[in-house]
Amino acid sequence: MEADDVHRLDLSMEWKPGQVAVYLVEGTDGAVLIDAGVATDEGVDELRSEVEAVGYGFADIEAVLVTHPHLDHDGGVRALADGSDATVYAYETVQRSLRADDDPERIRSNVHEAGMRGDAVDEALERWLDSVRENREYLQPDSIDVLVSDGETFEAGGETFEAVHTPGHQRDHVCYVSEGFVFAGDAVAESFRPVIYHSGFDDGMWEAVEASHRTLDRLGSRAPEVDRVFPGHGAVFTDLADAVEGARTSLDALVEDVHAQVEALESPTVLDVTLARKKPGHEVGYVIFDNLGALGYLDAAGRVESRLDDGRRRFEVTEA
Repeated sequence: MEADDVHRLDLSMEWKPGQVAVYLVEGTDGAVLIDAGVATDEGVDELRSEVEAVGYGFADIEAVLVTHPHLDHDGGVRALADGSDATVYAYETVQRSLRADDDPERIRSNVHEAGMRGDAVDEALERWLDSVRENREYLQPDSIDVLVSDGETFEAGGETFEAVHTPGHQRDHVCYVSEGFVFAGDAVAESFRPVIYHSGFDDGMWEAVEASHRTLDRLGSRAPEVDRVFPGHGAVFTDLADAVEGARTSLDALVEDVHAQVEALESPTVLDVTLARKKPGHEVGYVIFDNLGALGYLDAAGRVESRLDDGRRRFEVTEA
C-alpha cells in the first residue's frame, strides 16, 4: 500500500469537532473503507458523494473496517450493507455490546453515582440509551460479518491489516495497521486528545484513563515502524511518537487538575468536579467522562479515596 492508494473523505457533522474523516483504500483486489461516516440521511448521502468523487460507488466497496461504534464512524454501515456485498469488520466485543439488553436501572445507578440528581439523571439516562439504540440501528449486529481479535491479521481488498485493540476513547475501539500506516479512528490525533468516553455510564466508567494509558503505551511502542497516521479527526500526520507524548501529557494534566479540584472542593462528586473544570461552551454531558476516568485513576492509585453518600460517590484527597 502506498500513500497515493489512500483517499481521505472529509464529512461534515453537526457536533464538535464538526468534521470526521473516512478513508478509502484502493487495494489490489478492491476498495476498502475505514469507517463509514455520520449516522444521518444527510451523512450517508455525503459519504456516497465522496466515494463517487474518487471514482467508486457503494457497490464497489469490498470491505468496511469499523474502528468503533460511535455515530460519527458507523453511520453508513447499514447503507453500505444494503447497497453492496461489502464484508464488515469490527472488534470482537462490538457485536456482543450491540446485542446487550438495555439496562436502564444499572445505568441510572451509575449516573446517580456520578453525582447527578433530579431531572438531570433522567436526561443523562435517555441520552445514553438513545445513543446505544442509534448505534444498534446504524451498525446492526447482524451486519457485522467478521469479528477481529487483538493482534489478528487479515486480508481485505487484497491488503493485509492488523487489528490493534485501543480502548480509552471507546472500550471496543480498534486501530487498523497496514505496512507502516495506522488507521487510528479516535485513538490518537496530532493536535488534540480525544475525549475518553470508554464505556460511557456503563460499568467500567471509572477505567477510561487507565485504558487510555495502555493504548498510548501500545501505540508508542509501534511508533518507530509507523510512517503515517490517518485519524478520524484532525490532519493526517507522520510523528506518532510526538502525538502519543502529547496525549500522555494531556492525560497527566487532566489527572493533576482533577486532583487539585478534589483538594479545593469539599468532598466533591464527579459532577462537582466537572462543573468546576468546565469551560464556557462545553456541555457537562460531553466532558464529564474525562473526570470520571481521572477520578477512577486517582482512586486506584490511592491518591484519593471515595465513599458512597446516598448513592453519590464523593471523593477526598488522601494524606500524603
